[in-house]
Amino acid sequence: MPGPFATHALEYRRAGLSVIPTAGPNGKIPVFKKYMRYAKYLAAESSIEKFCQQFPDANLGLMCGPVSGVTAVDIDDPDLMGEAIMRFGETPVISMGHRGYHLFFRHQGERSTNRLDGVAIDVRGAQGNPLIIAPPSVRPDTGTKWTWERGCLPRDLDKLPSVKPGSLPLVADGHEKTNAEIPVPGSVPEGRRGDWLFREALRAARSCATLDALIDGMRTLNTECAPPLLDTEVISTAHSAWRHQVNGTNRAGQGGYALIDTRELQALGGNADAALMLMRLRAAHACRNDDFALTPALGAALDWTKPRFYRAREFLTCEGFIEQTHQGGRGLGNTARFRLKS
Repeated sequence: MPGPFATHALEYRRAGLSVIPTAGPNGKIPVFKKYMRYAKYLAAESSIEKFCQQFPDANLGLMCGPVSGVTAVDIDDPDLMGEAIMRFGETPVISMGHRGYHLFFRHQGERSTNRLDGVAIDVRGAQGNPLIIAPPSVRPDTGTKWTWERGCLPRDLDKLPSVKPGSLPLVADGHEKTNAEIPVPGSVPEGRRGDWLFREALRAARSCATLDALIDGMRTLNTECAPPLLDTEVISTAHSAWRHQVNGTNRAGQGGYALIDTRELQALGGNADAALMLMRLRAAHACRNDDFALTPALGAALDWTKPRFYRAREFLTCEGFIEQTHQGGRGLGNTARFRLKS
């Protein structure tokens, strides 16, 4: 029989809620690393369908905060239920888990907090850890079920109230606020946006089911740029990352790699120094779309003399493995720069 994620994930997603599969002995461990960074596009409908097949027994993890528009108050001690409702306000949607309750509210910038005011109450919202386990998930080690005590998501999502003003700290610009929703502006400055988005796209492509899902995710991440890139640039970046993924050359997040095919082996003609330099360069730069400095420092790391380094570099340039993008000079930091050729 399909598990909670497989049977309910699409319903949650179509209501605008971001969900991911969870597993482990307690049923609460995300199956993806760095899931918080990629929650938006991991929850694209095309990805959901893929994950339902890939993780048929998984539980249903709900991402709170701005990605879903929901703030959850997690009460681990049932005796605190009355006090929590007095502080945060009434809500028509409450779930019950293996130890306590979740009170659901409309998200307006509330910050994720563990042990709020030193008591057994956690808040799942912006920043921090936004993940909770949603009904009808089951804890494998105890058999305990998460159930709806009052109302349910996603059916009652549009009925959620805001928490009482001043009852929880909000987040804006890295500083806590207390009484208004303030959007967090972009944090990736001009000059870094293109390279940053490309690296994120490579990492994201490994978890996206389709190119369209990747483009949607990159559009979301583009809001972190200040100012955001043009949509045509975002689409082009996603296409470039997707080509790496489809061609099997996307190693983002898995360490460097170096591939040399038969034709290239023939072109290297037994030049061991040039082959080693090429592999080092590809391991360090194959998943980047920018140029890089290539100086005798690399030769020194390989215990080469300068003439030996320059011969290997010249060979790779002449054979078309790399191309020079900047001549360099005598000034400090004015080094020769190169780019790998595909």
